[in-house]
Amino acid sequence: MMEYIWQYLFLLFNLSVIAYDFRFRRVPNQLILVALAVQTVWMTIAAFGYFPDVRVVARWPEALTGLLVSLVLFYPLWRFRAVGAGDVKFIGILGFCIGLAGLLPTLLIGSILAAAHAMALVLLQGWATARAAWWQNADLRRGIPYAAYLAIGALAGVLWQALYDETWLQTLASR
Repeated sequence: MMEYIWQYLFLLFNLSVIAYDFRFRRVPNQLILVALAVQTVWMTIAAFGYFPDVRVVARWPEALTGLLVSLVLFYPLWRFRAVGAGDVKFIGILGFCIGLAGLLPTLLIGSILAAAHAMALVLLQGWATARAAWWQNADLRRGIPYAAYLAIGALAGVLWQALYDETWLQTLASR
């Protein structure tokens, strides 16, 4: 039973991000902080072996590497206003939860879904209208819910790892 608790918590966290980002186009800081605290406690429990059947997707070195790399990659995107601050914080906590190896499928799936969303907007509204909706009023938060799509990618990657007991990268390397 203990081995599935992390997966349930990760599912709940990502579903919350999906709901908030689709509805409000933002990721609440409280949600990020709770996920950070829960993951820190979970990895500490796993590191000290309090529960032998506890499975952790990322251990401390992978978690810190995932956090650092994701922030280094996404902070410049935020500075150039390509993504929102919530997207940067969310990808950082995803890197902390699933490590660097888990970020590849997350970014791949999330970016493909976000690109499809953007292309659908352009096709449905036309380029000029879609661009005007994006740049006219920043207070309305009309951008693409990128964090929601990243959450979908993260859930797909963790589901893959749960089903096959290896990451996508390990599966590709073994073939």
